[in-house]
Amino acid sequence: MGYNLLMRVLAVVVLLGLLSACQSNQQQCTVIRAVGVTQGFKVANTDSPNATIKKGGCIEFVYDDETGATHLVQSKPGTPKELGFSTYPMGFKGYKERIVFNIAGEIEYICSTQDVNGSHAKTMNGIITVQP
Repeated sequence: MGYNLLMRVLAVVVLLGLLSACQSNQQQCTVIRAVGVTQGFKVANTDSPNATIKKGGCIEFVYDDETGATHLVQSKPGTPKELGFSTYPMGFKGYKERIVFNIAGEIEYICSTQDVNGSHAKTMNGIITVQP
C-alpha cells in the first residue's frame, strides 16, 4: 500500500513539473486593449494603437471597454487575404483572443462593429507591423 502511494505521489510531481514547463514555454503576446470608441485601441499600457512583432509572434486582443460596447477587431478591408484576420465579437470585461501572425507585413486593423455612423472604424484603428 505504501509503494502505490509513493508511485502516485511521484506521478503527480512529474505531471506538475511537465505542466509547469509547458506553461513557461507559452509565447508572450503583445497585448492590444479595446478601450472604447472615444479612446480607441491601446498597445499594452501605452496610448499607441500600433504594435510591432516578429513573424510567428502573437497579438492578444483584450476587451477593456467600461461602456460595454461590442467590438470586433479585423484587418482593414482590402488587406491581402494572407495577412487578414478577425476576432470574435468582444463584449464583456476580460475577454481575450490571441492571433498568431506567420507572414511578415504591415496590417491596418479596425473595429468593424456595424454601428450606424461607422464611428468605431473611424476612431478604433491601428497598425500591426510583422517583421521577418
